[in-house]
Amino acid sequence: MSPSPQVHPSLVTLVRWVAHVLSVLILFFFAVMIGGDVMHGQTPHLKPQEFLIFAAMAAQLIGLLIAFRWETPGGLTVLLGFLLQAVVLPKSALNPFFAVLPFTGLLRLSCAWLGRHQAPLPPAVAGKRASHRIALTASLVVAVFLGLVSSEIFMSPPLMAPRHVAVPAGLVGGWQGQARVANAWVRQRRLPVKLAVDASGMAEGTIGDARFLRGKLLPARSWFGRALRMGTDYVFVGRLEGPVIAAEAIRCDSTATIAFDLAGDHLHGGLGLSCTGTAVRTRAPVTIFFKLDREPVATP
Repeated sequence: MSPSPQVHPSLVTLVRWVAHVLSVLILFFFAVMIGGDVMHGQTPHLKPQEFLIFAAMAAQLIGLLIAFRWETPGGLTVLLGFLLQAVVLPKSALNPFFAVLPFTGLLRLSCAWLGRHQAPLPPAVAGKRASHRIALTASLVVAVFLGLVSSEIFMSPPLMAPRHVAVPAGLVGGWQGQARVANAWVRQRRLPVKLAVDASGMAEGTIGDARFLRGKLLPARSWFGRALRMGTDYVFVGRLEGPVIAAEAIRCDSTATIAFDLAGDHLHGGLGLSCTGTAVRTRAPVTIFFKLDREPVATP
């Protein structure tokens, strides 16, 4: 019988490190994204199909965690979760965003197979442990950096931002102006916007034909996001009631997040919504950009 092929230890180490880095990045991304929804109070009731998709995603993430200690069971758990996801939602199997999960699971199974056929370590390899520690440190730094970037994008407030923000004196008062709709499927491309902000930072007003209610002022970025020039300084998180454009029966999510910067007597910002209307059969994005001016104070 011919001896079983032996794999060079460097190949095993390389594949394992790629799997480690991908796993950390994936777990960071989903932790920040889910954490942002929970902090917003967005925990919707799931339909049966949505519950199965959630369970499939949870199985894949749990499998990534297991694989740090047991590569074969963890990799198989990831692949089984992806199989369930592909059965429930076949189109997701072709999405590159979701494909990174089973790819990482396959890497874990490959690590387990390669480890069983690894050649004995030569004595010189022991001296390379310092370089491995450097690689681990660099990987953790990159993972933390990308995790913080994800928190600036998906969480409000971000991880390193304060939970509350002092209301700028220049923000209190009335604001009005026109908003521009950036989506081609919406026929009405201009919307009137009015906001009134009280001393506590609560904002209410109208966006098109919809009412914006109980908008809470929150910081939109931390010093980290500001250093990278990401996003805006503030957001209002509130509720929308009624159609945004009544003539086109465009109704959007009940929760709305208005991102904005305060510049003197002007507010610059926008918001993204998921809406339905007469021109689309399923939910479609509506992106709105605005510039509001301070309402003149009436003199007695």
